[in-house]
Parts: sequence; C-alpha cells; structure tokens
Amino acid sequence: MSCVPMKLNNGFFTEDILNSGLDYAMDFGKNWLLPIQERLKNKYKFLTEESLKEYDLLCREAMNYGHNFIQQTLLKLHDDKATIKEVELKRHFINSVSNKYLWVNKSNLSKLFSQGCYYAWKDGLDDCIK
Repeated sequence: MSCVPMKLNNGFFTEDILNSGLDYAMDFGKNWLLPIQERLKNKYKFLTEESLKEYDLLCREAMNYGHNFIQQTLLKLHDDKATIKEVELKRHFINSVSNKYLWVNKSNLSKLFSQGCYYAWKDGLDDCIK
C-alpha cells in the first residue's frame, strides 16, 4: 500500500481512509487498543480484508511513532534535566510526524500529540514540559 495520498477508483482518497483509521486506532473507551478493521469496513465497505490489515498496520505504525517521538524526546530531556516549551515540543512533533506520514491531517496530529503527552504524563515525564 502506498503512503502517498491518492484517489481510489471509487472516489475516496487513501488519506481519508488512513485518517479514519488513525482516529479509530487512537480511540479510548470500549475500542481502546482494538483492531480497526471492523470499524473501517463499516465506513468503507469496498475495502478487502488484505487492505484492511494493511491500513491497520500503517495506522498503528503512525500512532506508535507519534507516541514514541514524545516519549523519547521527553525521556532525553528528563535525563539531561532539561525542559522544553509545550509549543516547541508540538512544533517538533508535527514536523517529525508530518514528514514521515504525509497523510496525517491536523485533527489527528493534534489528537496524537495530546495522547502522547498524556502517556508521558502517566510515565512521570511531564516535568520536562514548561
């Protein structure tokens, strides 16, 4: 599957499907950490089982990349006893995720950043953010 946004024969864009999938992958509540294939299939009935698996893998990869970016950045700052402004961390985060995953939209970037910061807070790394 290509990571470059493109229009499919049925009029949908791959980036729309990927952003739906990423949004589903980040769900809290009853769908937390559950596979996204069934929810994607309900929205995009034309998707094959193979493509659903590929979308699930790519969306989870992007989500994990975002979470890990924040975790690793703050862990290094913590070890160095340094801090970063939240706005600066978010700028670095958006640049990194957007350069690797061209298809991630602004809404998902914001949600992924917030979720990554939440996990960092749970791990006690929030003292690095000022």
